Amino acid sequence: MAYQAGLNGIVCSAADLYAVRSKLPNDFMYITPGIKGTRTPAGADQKRVFSPGNAVQDGSSVLVIGRAITDLKTPQERVQAGYEILEDMARHL
Repeated sequence: MAYQAGLNGIVCSAADLYAVRSKLPNDFMYITPGIKGTRTPAGADQKRVFSPGNAVQDGSSVLVIGRAITDLKTPQERVQAGYEILEDMARHL
């Protein structure tokens, strides 16, 4: 319905990508929340969480990454977490 309505993408859990990707065009975008850091735990309110690399591997176009970076205390820890997230994604491309 999103595609038929003229949208270019949807917000979708990485856990659901397998069910929708085959029904939509190759250039459709999938914005994926619930991405945890490579060394940080998921939030207690997050049930269907993926690592950055797994989400990219499964077809996510855009990752929503919040607490995996913002919950860290120092700028250095945040930068390091960002590098680790990028490295994890690169391993799964």
